[in-house]
Amino acid sequence: MLNSQSLARRAGFAVLLTIGFYLLALAMTALLLWLPYAEWTYGGSLHIKLLLFCVIGAGVIIWSIIPRFDRFTPPGPRLLQMDQPELFSVLGGVASEMGQEMPAEVYAIGELNAWVMDRGGIMGFGSRRVMGLGLPLLQVLNVSQARGVIAHEFGHFYGGDTKLGPWIFKTRSAIIRTLIGLSGHGSMLQKPFIWYGNAFMRITQTISRGQEFTADRMAAGIVGNKAMIDGLQVIHGAGAMFDAYWRNEYAPALSTGFCPPFADGFARFLTAPRISDAMSKIVNAEMESGETDLYDSHPSLRDRISALRLVEVNKEEDTNPALSLLSGLESLEVSFLSAITDPDTTGKIQPISWEQVGGKVWFPIWQHHVDTHKEVLQNIRLHALPEILSDPESKRRLLSGTAETEENAQNAFLEGLIGAAIAVILVGKGWQLNATPGNDVLLNQEGFVFSPFTAVRQLLAGDSSNAWEKLCASMDGDPILGTIPG
Repeated sequence: MLNSQSLARRAGFAVLLTIGFYLLALAMTALLLWLPYAEWTYGGSLHIKLLLFCVIGAGVIIWSIIPRFDRFTPPGPRLLQMDQPELFSVLGGVASEMGQEMPAEVYAIGELNAWVMDRGGIMGFGSRRVMGLGLPLLQVLNVSQARGVIAHEFGHFYGGDTKLGPWIFKTRSAIIRTLIGLSGHGSMLQKPFIWYGNAFMRITQTISRGQEFTADRMAAGIVGNKAMIDGLQVIHGAGAMFDAYWRNEYAPALSTGFCPPFADGFARFLTAPRISDAMSKIVNAEMESGETDLYDSHPSLRDRISALRLVEVNKEEDTNPALSLLSGLESLEVSFLSAITDPDTTGKIQPISWEQVGGKVWFPIWQHHVDTHKEVLQNIRLHALPEILSDPESKRRLLSGTAETEENAQNAFLEGLIGAAIAVILVGKGWQLNATPGNDVLLNQEGFVFSPFTAVRQLLAGDSSNAWEKLCASMDGDPILGTIPG
């Protein structure tokens, strides 16, 4: 556990850094106001431009450093003990083991993350403890790993990090406001604040990294170092994939008025072969060559795991899914969507299964995409695609529908457009569509499974596969791309 001297050093250093900034700001303000005074007093004259420059500059600095009241906006639905007894049992158990009070408020968030902070009040005074727990985070961890994450966050409470946080955050915000305010007022006034801001960031981020190491060690003492190490690796790999899941799988469904199961979809996404392979490569690369930058708030994964391996604590592991700690997941996901979207919009969103997403979400999107670019697709027949995509002049005509100039981006556009056109044709002919998270889009007819986007990607690479030849042979007639079924 941390000793009182360590806590005092952290707190004292944060306060000194904050005081240093405000002293700098007040000194700059005093200097700016003294200059026109000195010119008038000792020189007997006063230049209006100098007066305006100094007074406006001083006003900008003073306005920028005034502390703002911390207004907290709930990041998701609030979790209550009466609704989530199992989760709060874990929270209470960890809090008791670490000798900490429970947070005043706990929220479900849509991030692969967990955090704690003191929110409300000014500079941390009059604040309350708040915790955020990510639904995707609980989806990818087991119970012991989740307890480790929770213990890590309580470690920030224990270490006083959440008390230091408002001082550091508010000072950082004041520095940024000052730099922005002075940006149109001359670089000369910015230079002292740029220098102090860079030094402040380097020093406070070093403190933050030390806080992370300490919280990791404390959590390992609660759940064992294996659960912590495994959990960090899972979080790092899955975290790198979450934005892709949200952007490529979930957001399109929401934008078309549907909400498939959020956490279940992420679990499916992560188990898709190409996604799980990418996760493994990301974690392995980080473990081999990951480095910590001076401005990083967290140590690298490699450094954190190296430090945890020195904590030889073995604990029996609960491998049940952490998501099992939550009750009423379906209604909780609806509450989460209500918290992050317009309530009027949320009321119109329809729940669907992931098996329905292909037909209800992607097919209309493809239809619209094809219809938007139907002029470049007209008169292009399916059988002729290998020849067309291998001919530079024919490709240029197809690319008239995009402003992309880089070859990879152009190929991505053609893959998306032509793949969509083929998918629209096949669905119109009764093929069964399967578009599950993280996997290639597949169309099936009488046991013949075909991936239109993969096939186009192969054609662009100069590979006319057996699947393509079999598709062409199976088609009645020679369909024209861009044909939208009625």
